[in-house]
Amino acid sequence: MENIGIFYNLTSNDIEDIIKTLKCRKLSFKKGMTIMSNLKRSNEIGIVLDGEVSLVRIDFYGTLSNVSTYYIGDIFGGKFSDDSNEELSIIASKQSTILFTDYNQLIKGQLNKTWGEQLNENIMEQLVSKINNYNTRIEVLTKKTIRDKLLEYFHILEKRTSSTSFMLPMTLTALSEYLAVDRSAMQRELKNLKQDGIIEINGKRVTLIYR
Repeated sequence: MENIGIFYNLTSNDIEDIIKTLKCRKLSFKKGMTIMSNLKRSNEIGIVLDGEVSLVRIDFYGTLSNVSTYYIGDIFGGKFSDDSNEELSIIASKQSTILFTDYNQLIKGQLNKTWGEQLNENIMEQLVSKINNYNTRIEVLTKKTIRDKLLEYFHILEKRTSSTSFMLPMTLTALSEYLAVDRSAMQRELKNLKQDGIIEINGKRVTLIYR
């Protein structure tokens, strides 16, 4: 677990002590299982140790939509959710392992002096990362057309990886939800971008050709 962001720069002994002190629980979930419901009313937070989970909203008509996707190392829960709407749940997108703790234990608990300061620093880093990700998505969503949204997102990944060839960090379905566009329309635009000689796409690998 040393590779998980919240445990950065902590030893395996520190991590064991943290799990014991914060009364953490580690649970596994099969794909499609509900991990947490009524998110805003929950005081628990979860840390993705393995797999992938989705924050989903159920609207007035019972339609389920993906709001956000959390990957290994990400933190979720009522205090860390992406929306003020109470009709939010966390669903396992694939087989996943989650470490749970109580928010008050994490923030207000008696933290060991040897690891407490580093743990708090790591939590702040996670929050700053979330804010940066929100700002990035807002920047992408301000673009008016699907093509412009795709290209803006690809250029962000180009800067992030320092390469014109990179792997998409999510599935095409998750990407369409991230861009707030219809998946079929997005796939047509990806095909158009390829035909226009602007990108090459092979599976989840995208290469920018003309900029």
